[in-house]
Amino acid sequence: MKRFFMWSLITVIFLAIPSLISAQEIKAQEDPRPYNRIADIIAKAIAAELPDWERKSVPPINRDGLDNFSQEVIIDQWSSREGNVRVALFLHPSEADAKNAFEKFTAGVKANEHLPDVDNEAFAWGINKSIALRRGSYAIYISSIALNVRGDDVFSDKKPKEEARLSKMFAKLVVKALKDMR
Repeated sequence: MKRFFMWSLITVIFLAIPSLISAQEIKAQEDPRPYNRIADIIAKAIAAELPDWERKSVPPINRDGLDNFSQEVIIDQWSSREGNVRVALFLHPSEADAKNAFEKFTAGVKANEHLPDVDNEAFAWGINKSIALRRGSYAIYISSIALNVRGDDVFSDKKPKEEARLSKMFAKLVVKALKDMR
């Protein structure tokens, strides 16, 4: 009887090991999106400059549901005690398509504040100065929410100014990461 119990236990353990290894592999794979070299370059540049910020993948919302990641958009949310910053990277089939979509967007939101200190094709819009920029066949949109702003109240403009600073800081890091891209 003991022998049968031991063989049964060994069989169960032997059969369970592949399942445990697979579970560890699935747990280690946090980002279910397909690999994208440009998104990786941007993420590494931000992580190198801002090591206290945590990156989290955000699935784009589409008709097929949240779990169906789109190949055309990659969204990362960076978080710290300062706030949250979203960097959305849109991949277009060609540079001409990207330029056309970018021009339509900037005209539609009245993104009329040109940011030459960020990039030639960088514009800000809205109260918190979200940023849109284009590099090659990529359009990048950056927005932020500031947290723990000192002296902020309903009538203060400190929070929008801090959000504008965060967005601009991330935009400069993105442009720096993609400086050699055409």
